[in-house]
Amino acid sequence: MSVRRFLGANSREAMRQVREALGDEALILANRQTGQGVEILAMAESAVAASSESSPVPPVSPVAPPATTSAVQPSPRDDSSQAFAAMSAQLLEEMRDMRELLARERSRPASTDS
Repeated sequence: MSVRRFLGANSREAMRQVREALGDEALILANRQTGQGVEILAMAESAVAASSESSPVPPVSPVAPPATTSAVQPSPRDDSSQAFAAMSAQLLEEMRDMRELLARERSRPASTDS
């Protein structure tokens, strides 16, 4: 795999250089703004295909079973988490009430003011 570096005044210029050198199917690996403009690291797609065919993936070794751990005891809830839970329950109840009110309003026939 040969990664090539392209430097242009802007991204459009750098991409033009990539297309000229590697073609439309080039793979862009990285790009960044530099003091001189935009730098693009790219490689030809054919180089990726050739390298993946030549280097087979090694076989996967089995994973060891997880170590036995003692049961984790939940920590007691403090006052702030209890207050938060109470507030959340209250907000949920208010939302249910609003939904019921909206459903009743929608099911009621529209009044006509003439």
